[in-house]
Amino acid sequence: MTKNRSLLLLPLLLLWNTTLTGPARAVEGPLQEPDVVTDGSAVFSIPSVPKPTYLAPTRDTTFHSTILRVGNNVGASTAPVSGSWGSDARHVYSKQQPWNSDNTLLTIENRSGGSPTPMIIDGTTYAPKLAPCGN
Repeated sequence: MTKNRSLLLLPLLLLWNTTLTGPARAVEGPLQEPDVVTDGSAVFSIPSVPKPTYLAPTRDTTFHSTILRVGNNVGASTAPVSGSWGSDARHVYSKQQPWNSDNTLLTIENRSGGSPTPMIIDGTTYAPKLAPCGN
């Protein structure tokens, strides 16, 4: 398969994957496959839902995908890493690869009052794991 075809298939696989879980609530028990949306002209409204709990899987009510919030409330501790969460915690994948080679670590920017930045989080649990070297 050519590189361009692979790049085209990745978003389609990600979109397909988001349709395989159920409605927004704390995930309890096994996931069940909902109906897959195939109508390209379908219009969806944005539901009014509370902010997901930090590191607790929830389900999206529109597309039935599982959501995991990996950034905590502003000012909350980043324990076990020394620091606190800022108001702008995000990946910067358009400029750098956020994952390490075996997907066990992920780097995010912890900006606007947060430290450390960048912060390295666990690639499985998404909990803070490491801070950058001090040199």
